[in-house]
Amino acid sequence: MNNTKKTALASVLFLLALITVAHSQNCMTFQDMGKNGVRLTQLDSLYPNALKTETFEGVFPEGKKLKKFDKAWAGFYEELMNYFSKSGLKWDKPTYCFNKIYFDADGNVQYWFFNFMKEDNIPADVQAKYLQGIKEFSKTHQIKIKAGTKFSQCASVTFVNADELNKK
Repeated sequence: MNNTKKTALASVLFLLALITVAHSQNCMTFQDMGKNGVRLTQLDSLYPNALKTETFEGVFPEGKKLKKFDKAWAGFYEELMNYFSKSGLKWDKPTYCFNKIYFDADGNVQYWFFNFMKEDNIPADVQAKYLQGIKEFSKTHQIKIKAGTKFSQCASVTFVNADELNKK
């Protein structure tokens, strides 16, 4: 098989893997991402960064668009923390989690990858509740901003219980 055919076959297989993952499970740990055949580099080529990088202007460049995005991003996580509170997910202490989320142009979650810090020793049942929570949340909630294209955003987030958040 020549290189062109191999490349075409690899692209088709990747797209099939993405479709399968999208229909079966779009939220997972970074470790499970690899097991499911999903590659960040390929997703990143389809979902540009929301914010400016060294090599890309960003979907929401500086100015009013950036301010709108910052507000929408903060609101998205505030809604998530409130959702967790209502669904019974409680954090014993402020809990660090790294997240990378891929959105469609309308702000709907397409993929959501996450990792907790190993040294925090988050119990398996809490991690399972988090995974189930983001799966359910992403079905009914979107970031409240639209773009002319798909986009991605990553962030380190420290989760707290919503009642603590609302005291501030």
